[in-house]
Amino acid sequence: HLLRALRRDGYDNLSGVDWAISPETGDLGGVTLIAHDIANYTPAESFDLILLNNVLEHLPAPHEVLGRYRPYLKPGGCLIVVTPNADSVSRRVFGKFWAGLHSPWHVFIFSPRSLSALAERAGYRIRAGMTTAELGSWALSLQSLWRSLWPAANRPAGSGFSLITLAALPFCV
Repeated sequence: HLLRALRRDGYDNLSGVDWAISPETGDLGGVTLIAHDIANYTPAESFDLILLNNVLEHLPAPHEVLGRYRPYLKPGGCLIVVTPNADSVSRRVFGKFWAGLHSPWHVFIFSPRSLSALAERAGYRIRAGMTTAELGSWALSLQSLWRSLWPAANRPAGSGFSLITLAALPFCV
């Protein structure tokens, strides 16, 4: 969806790589979707921008992936990394129920400081950093907490996620 929105805004030469993309999807009007494992994918060309959106935390060797993609940035190009923030308020509020832990799929959890250190170690220069309150993470954390309150056999019908999502909607508009 992000790549399609960027295309509608006039950006071109857009590609997305994900292991879960259907190989039949291919090119969607200026957006090329590639079914591949990001850790082993070799781009055919260089880019002005590479976005790793909720990727690094899943990889057993995030330093290697950052290093692997650096040569594919054009001069002056940017790498943007989006990942759960170990220093977030939601992590402090929810503790072991925090959605960012997402065990066993999240292998690494980064703070802004550790992510900056990792990127610098891979040869990047940090231009800017920012954190946001990701409301989806709050909803998933609430769901984890909800599920922990009752054993599965005694849990009220449903996951509780629908109610939590509805409660979060006014904040997401």
